[in-house]
Amino acid sequence: MDSLEGANGVVGMVTKKAQLAQFEQIPEVKEWVDGIDIKASTRSYYVKRLHQYLAGESPKAFVDRALKNPRDTAIEIKKRITPLSKKSPSVAFHVRAAVKSYLEFYETDVHITGKLKVRRTWEKHYLQWHDAEKIIAKCRAPYESTFRFMLWAGLGIDEVLEINGSAKIQKQIADQLQNDKDYVVIDLEPRKQTLTRYFTVVPKGYVPEFPIYSLDYKIRGNKLISGQVLECRFRKAAEEVGLYKPGLGPHTLRSAFKSACREAKINDNFSEFIMGHGSGDRYGYAREMLDEENVVKELRKLWKGEGARIDQVAEDNKRLVEENEQFKARIKKLETQSEGTAATLSDPEKLRELVEKAFESGMVQLVRGGEPTPEEVERERKLGTQGYQAWLARQKRKKKS
Repeated sequence: MDSLEGANGVVGMVTKKAQLAQFEQIPEVKEWVDGIDIKASTRSYYVKRLHQYLAGESPKAFVDRALKNPRDTAIEIKKRITPLSKKSPSVAFHVRAAVKSYLEFYETDVHITGKLKVRRTWEKHYLQWHDAEKIIAKCRAPYESTFRFMLWAGLGIDEVLEINGSAKIQKQIADQLQNDKDYVVIDLEPRKQTLTRYFTVVPKGYVPEFPIYSLDYKIRGNKLISGQVLECRFRKAAEEVGLYKPGLGPHTLRSAFKSACREAKINDNFSEFIMGHGSGDRYGYAREMLDEENVVKELRKLWKGEGARIDQVAEDNKRLVEENEQFKARIKKLETQSEGTAATLSDPEKLRELVEKAFESGMVQLVRGGEPTPEEVERERKLGTQGYQAWLARQKRKKKS
């Protein structure tokens, strides 16, 4: 947090979020943000990285300096980004992209040449469908239904947030839930310039109730669900079932969807289209996947196969839950018996009764190696258990001597 100073000194504190909001309202930044044709999430990320690069310098002064001395500005940018790339290649890559976009928008002659290689520091994980279901089953509502929707629709977090923030899309979904079809078609913004339309198709049973809000904890929550919340909930559930690895998140559900499509022998063009990767060819000539009937026909191969598998998984899970409950009951019974034994051993009177019962039941044979004689029984009755044991010990010592 930074302080704001007024005429009479410090008047308050400003969070980083408030700083970014103020920065975005600067005329030069606002014009740039409104004028670039990229996703809303990418725009906000660019604003954050441009603010980081300028580090207090006025956006207008930066543009003026770039227009006046483009070569010096380009060299300066390289000098500042290179050290950052050693610390965080990903952040450096996006800072460079934001600065380049900003300067290109204002048509400066600054040419930022060269490329920053962003090397993946973690393995890109593969998730099988049944493992995805294990993770989802560990989540509470509304996260469980949201993740299962993502799994069956082949969508990522950005697409879910787009649906959750659009009243128009939500109305289309609500209207389709009332018709006699067993699926819902969800139209989204095209992800590729070669296509004029992009949509996904989902069985009605896996469509959650929109809009989706985070859990209400009274003092927090009950807000439109965010990507950060989804990431956190997915990671926590994956850890509970022992499947979490760095890099595993809700986006990994798409790998399960893609693999299931392959196993169901769905045409790659259709699965790629559903995932937002275009029509399957780089020039956009293929158009068969834009036909709703063709898409549904292909996806039914997945719906039929995975539906049967999920029923089997549900039965297996139910059986495992029952066995787990039985195991817990046995453990509890053993713990109760153990507590009773401990209580008996700590109480001299109860211990004496236990030893006497052992003698009466014949267990004393294990100590003496034979049936007690009438004389020994009478002596035990007179001396008591402890006295009798002492007498036996003396007899043994006498025999040894």
